[in-house]
Amino acid sequence: MNDEIAHLLRCLHLGAIAECLDEEIAAANANELTHQELIARLLRAQWRQQQEAALAGRIRRAKMPERWTLESFPYKQQPGVDRRQIRTLAELDFVAKAENIVFIGPTGVGKTGLATGLRASSRSLV
Repeated sequence: MNDEIAHLLRCLHLGAIAECLDEEIAAANANELTHQELIARLLRAQWRQQQEAALAGRIRRAKMPERWTLESFPYKQQPGVDRRQIRTLAELDFVAKAENIVFIGPTGVGKTGLATGLRASSRSLV
């Protein structure tokens, strides 16, 4: 990548494209991709990076207090929480269906811990 392209990508905040441009051009040449296919690959990389950054920002703004995982959740101390049902939720099928889940209960039963654990499982899928 030449200096002008690097400068323009930086000014346009297209960091993901800047990171993968040389590699994608080499792959396009090796696989005889069209210009449109190359551009689509570059834009897809940039879109993915922006989606990940947006998700990270939303998680930061949620200010979840602890970094629990579903494995570290104290199920024995919360007998009202069905481990099997939580494992099903961890598959995140409700996201693809655009459905919401709501954890309801009194203070201290683990609602935030479960939400944090589901968040951690979603990051491993990204």
